[in-house]
Amino acid sequence: MNWEKLHIMVLYCFVFLLHFEYWSVFGKDEDNMTITKFVGYLYFILALRDVERFFLFSRIKAFLIPVLAFFGMLTIISYANYNSLYQQFANVIDLSAFQCILMFWIVCNHLSGQPKVIYRTFVAFVAGAVVMGILYKMGVGVTITDGRLSMFGDDENAVGIRMTLAIVVVLSLIFENPLNWKTPRFLLLLTLPFLFPVLALSGSRTALICLAIGLLIFILLIKLKPLFKAGFLVIAAAGVILMVNYFSHYDTLQERLVNSISYGDTAGRTSIWKHILPIFYESPIVGVGTTGYAKRAIPVFGVFKGGHYRSPHNVYLEMLCYTGVVGLGLFLLFLGRVSFKSVQLYLRNNYIVT
Repeated sequence: MNWEKLHIMVLYCFVFLLHFEYWSVFGKDEDNMTITKFVGYLYFILALRDVERFFLFSRIKAFLIPVLAFFGMLTIISYANYNSLYQQFANVIDLSAFQCILMFWIVCNHLSGQPKVIYRTFVAFVAGAVVMGILYKMGVGVTITDGRLSMFGDDENAVGIRMTLAIVVVLSLIFENPLNWKTPRFLLLLTLPFLFPVLALSGSRTALICLAIGLLIFILLIKLKPLFKAGFLVIAAAGVILMVNYFSHYDTLQERLVNSISYGDTAGRTSIWKHILPIFYESPIVGVGTTGYAKRAIPVFGVFKGGHYRSPHNVYLEMLCYTGVVGLGLFLLFLGRVSFKSVQLYLRNNYIVT
């Protein structure tokens, strides 16, 4: 058996299934094992066949050191603020964060020196988004709450943002053509009618803003021959006009955007932040950990379905509460180094999506 090919195929499956993160194996809401998690665990197990390769530290230590330091700090602070009364709502060890770090570690080493595999992984991500769009049209896994679309119980904003990422990747595969596909690659444009409706119906303002920024960056930075660049700009301008017209037909999304611009509406986030900020003020340097956060947030907001405590709906404020300015600084250091590396890769390879 070719273990390397199997491992890559499992990676493709995992990325494909990221769109179905909450799809339970047994179809029960209370079941914690999802299809995506199962495939992720399989990918991790296959990495154990060559620990020296897949867990190589030196190559990506600049990225790993900040996130491992952040995780270690989060664990220590959570232990220091542990309260048995809230043990069912927050664990001392944040397994989700740890799993994300491990996956980042393994995937970076796995894909090192394999650019074709990287872009085929992007193709798998787009394929998952298209299947999600097809399932939406079939009415499978669809939930509409307050006019907003959720698929398989996932968060509406997460659904919308993944569609945005898929759209940008499709444009990269067509116009940057990193896989050196021939003319038939333009057939990828046929995927867009499956992606745009899900994005629009998610009602996610964040996703729409990300799409606008992503398209602007793509149009400005794409490297083409002067003749092709002029034609591309004409097509891009027409495309932007069509998209604006398209999204204007979705009442919920339009209403949310208007409320944000005209009235500063944040969908209740401002009220949440007013109650959350005192948690940060209590320990601004190192935070109170996940356990301390749960202990303080649950008496104010109560417990939500599935035993979850209220999130601030702001990842930076959440990190400030968990680990204070020190932890947020570590996370921003990680993001900064990833961004710097992305710019380096763009200058070297001329691909925006890389």
